[in-house]
Amino acid sequence: MNARPLCAAAALALASSATAQPYDPAFRWRTIEAPHFRIHHHQGEEVLAQEVAREAERAWGLLTPKLGYAPPGRTEIVLSDDVDDANGSATPLPYNTIRLFAVPPVSSSVLQNYRDWVREVVQHEFTHILHLDRVGGIPAAFNTVFGKLWVPNGFLPLIFIEGLAVTNEAEGDPRAGRNGSALFDMYARAIALEEPFPRLDQAANPYLDWPVGNIPYLLGGRFVGFLQARYGPASLAGFSGDQGSAVWPWAPSWAGARWFGGKDFPELWAEYAAAERAYALGRQAWVRTRPVTTPVRLTSRGGIVETPRFSPDGRFVAYQSLTLDEKPGLRRVTLDGKDLGQVTVVDANGTLALRSPREALVAIGEVYDEFRVYDDLWLVDLESGSRRRLTRGARTSDPDVSADGRTAVYVRHTGGGTMALVRRAIDGGPEEVLYAHGGAQVFMPRISRDGRVAFELHEGGRRDIAVWQDGKVERVTDDDALDTGPAWTPDGRFLLFASDRGGIFNLYAWESASGAVRQVTNVELGALEPDVSPDGKTIAFLTYSKAGYDVATLPFDEATWMEPLAAAPPSVLPAEPPAADLPSRPYSPWSTVRPTFWLPIWFSDGAGTAVGAFTGGADVLLHHIWTMEAWWSVRGHEPGYAASYQGTWSWPRFDVSSSLV
Repeated sequence: MNARPLCAAAALALASSATAQPYDPAFRWRTIEAPHFRIHHHQGEEVLAQEVAREAERAWGLLTPKLGYAPPGRTEIVLSDDVDDANGSATPLPYNTIRLFAVPPVSSSVLQNYRDWVREVVQHEFTHILHLDRVGGIPAAFNTVFGKLWVPNGFLPLIFIEGLAVTNEAEGDPRAGRNGSALFDMYARAIALEEPFPRLDQAANPYLDWPVGNIPYLLGGRFVGFLQARYGPASLAGFSGDQGSAVWPWAPSWAGARWFGGKDFPELWAEYAAAERAYALGRQAWVRTRPVTTPVRLTSRGGIVETPRFSPDGRFVAYQSLTLDEKPGLRRVTLDGKDLGQVTVVDANGTLALRSPREALVAIGEVYDEFRVYDDLWLVDLESGSRRRLTRGARTSDPDVSADGRTAVYVRHTGGGTMALVRRAIDGGPEEVLYAHGGAQVFMPRISRDGRVAFELHEGGRRDIAVWQDGKVERVTDDDALDTGPAWTPDGRFLLFASDRGGIFNLYAWESASGAVRQVTNVELGALEPDVSPDGKTIAFLTYSKAGYDVATLPFDEATWMEPLAAAPPSVLPAEPPAADLPSRPYSPWSTVRPTFWLPIWFSDGAGTAVGAFTGGADVLLHHIWTMEAWWSVRGHEPGYAASYQGTWSWPRFDVSSSLV
């Protein structure tokens, strides 16, 4: 038997994260020491890092008793601001580590439904740590000898791993998190209304239909929420403890039956699916108590479709599309449904705006300065597909263009999780900051013909529509609903937007003269991101089916509008007592670069059997990654070793190795 391939695999695992430069070598890192966490951050992230530290300790106090486990030692958190995308990750190997990007989710993201985006991402990722790090029984004894290598909970299907985290990401707030999201609710109802409901084996493996990668979070979150509602939070904690002690982790029903009424997971899934369908049918019946909107569908592409925009001459609607079998790009469709094809392959981020029937303004994410991925403004020719850069490293998204085509208003990430509403001339010139307020997030600005700017404003735990005019900002909605995607009528009389009041996204219209709000659509699944034709006669918007999003239209007819569903009054986040900043120090790799495991090795050399040991380590910033193995040839009476080191603290990366074979 040859155990060296096992050691080689461990070496590859250590080195895999260093195959690309993980962080910009120009970053200067500091560390905040909290009671249960170490938060590592680079320059410019000091304020946000202190907030992450406070939220991490808050999550500790909230989640450790609920999940029945407190990890030993400190959990490492790395906060970086080098990607214009909201995300996080967590792993218990080789030590408990959370990695966060310092960017709030975009408006159209499935993560849009938050009170405080930092709080939610920290609670989600720390739930992973509490779940995956929980090891008992024989696996714990193995880890005591060889180091942390065996984590049985990590072998669970993603629907349970991510489902548990989704269930705990909003601390029980029914209006927040993905389990409280009208967007995810729309996804789930569409699946449930079109039988058959996905089987457990389909949901537990890579899902090939829409909504593909969201299934572990969507159905997993709702399934775990179903289990929690029926059997209580203690059942989830108990199951995690038993599964974390399993020698054979691929049969979770053995542990689950003890905590979930003696039933195996296929039986529990069948009960959940029945409850999901009954809920969807009930919501459908509720919608049908009023006249249901029947739009004209212009596309039948499904997947991701975003930001429909009328051409200034009204001849077509442009939109962004990413189906399950095509590359992302800009497309156009006429009002009678004729597909004008894909303009160009472009990974646009945020909205698009049409400067003219031939030219679109979009934000595109590309590698910037070697190590970062930032969004910048580009003009795209809708006939040739060619594009021209307007900004470089500006971190821009959600552009809109004035009626004369001369001015752009957009959102700019300003570092440390902060955002600003910005205006500038398209052909060049200085930026003018229209609005930037502390930790407020702004999205999807739209310019009226008279120069007013409507946008989404997320502040104080809620998302409303606001209007900027002559240096002043006024909320035009002020409630607990999620209000998104504003769009002016050409005459500026109405401002259309989507809102999830009532639990289903529909289109609404705010009248600027009176402040009155009317409901424009009453759909069974959802209606989002409206736009109004230049002649004011047609509304284009996103409709939804089980296949995903598509572009649809309906007449702009005030006579068909309804009294709006009542929105919940604005929620107020409880005031947090002032807290002094925790001290920080320059980053040191020594607390994490030490070896965390070892494995025996034995193999055959030219003289016969050789025996030895293998180990390695990597610091949390992956600046230093090393492996070492040494052995003794039993019959040859000779030692041997192999050592490697990778240093990503410099560019080019520093690699060195040595061996005696």
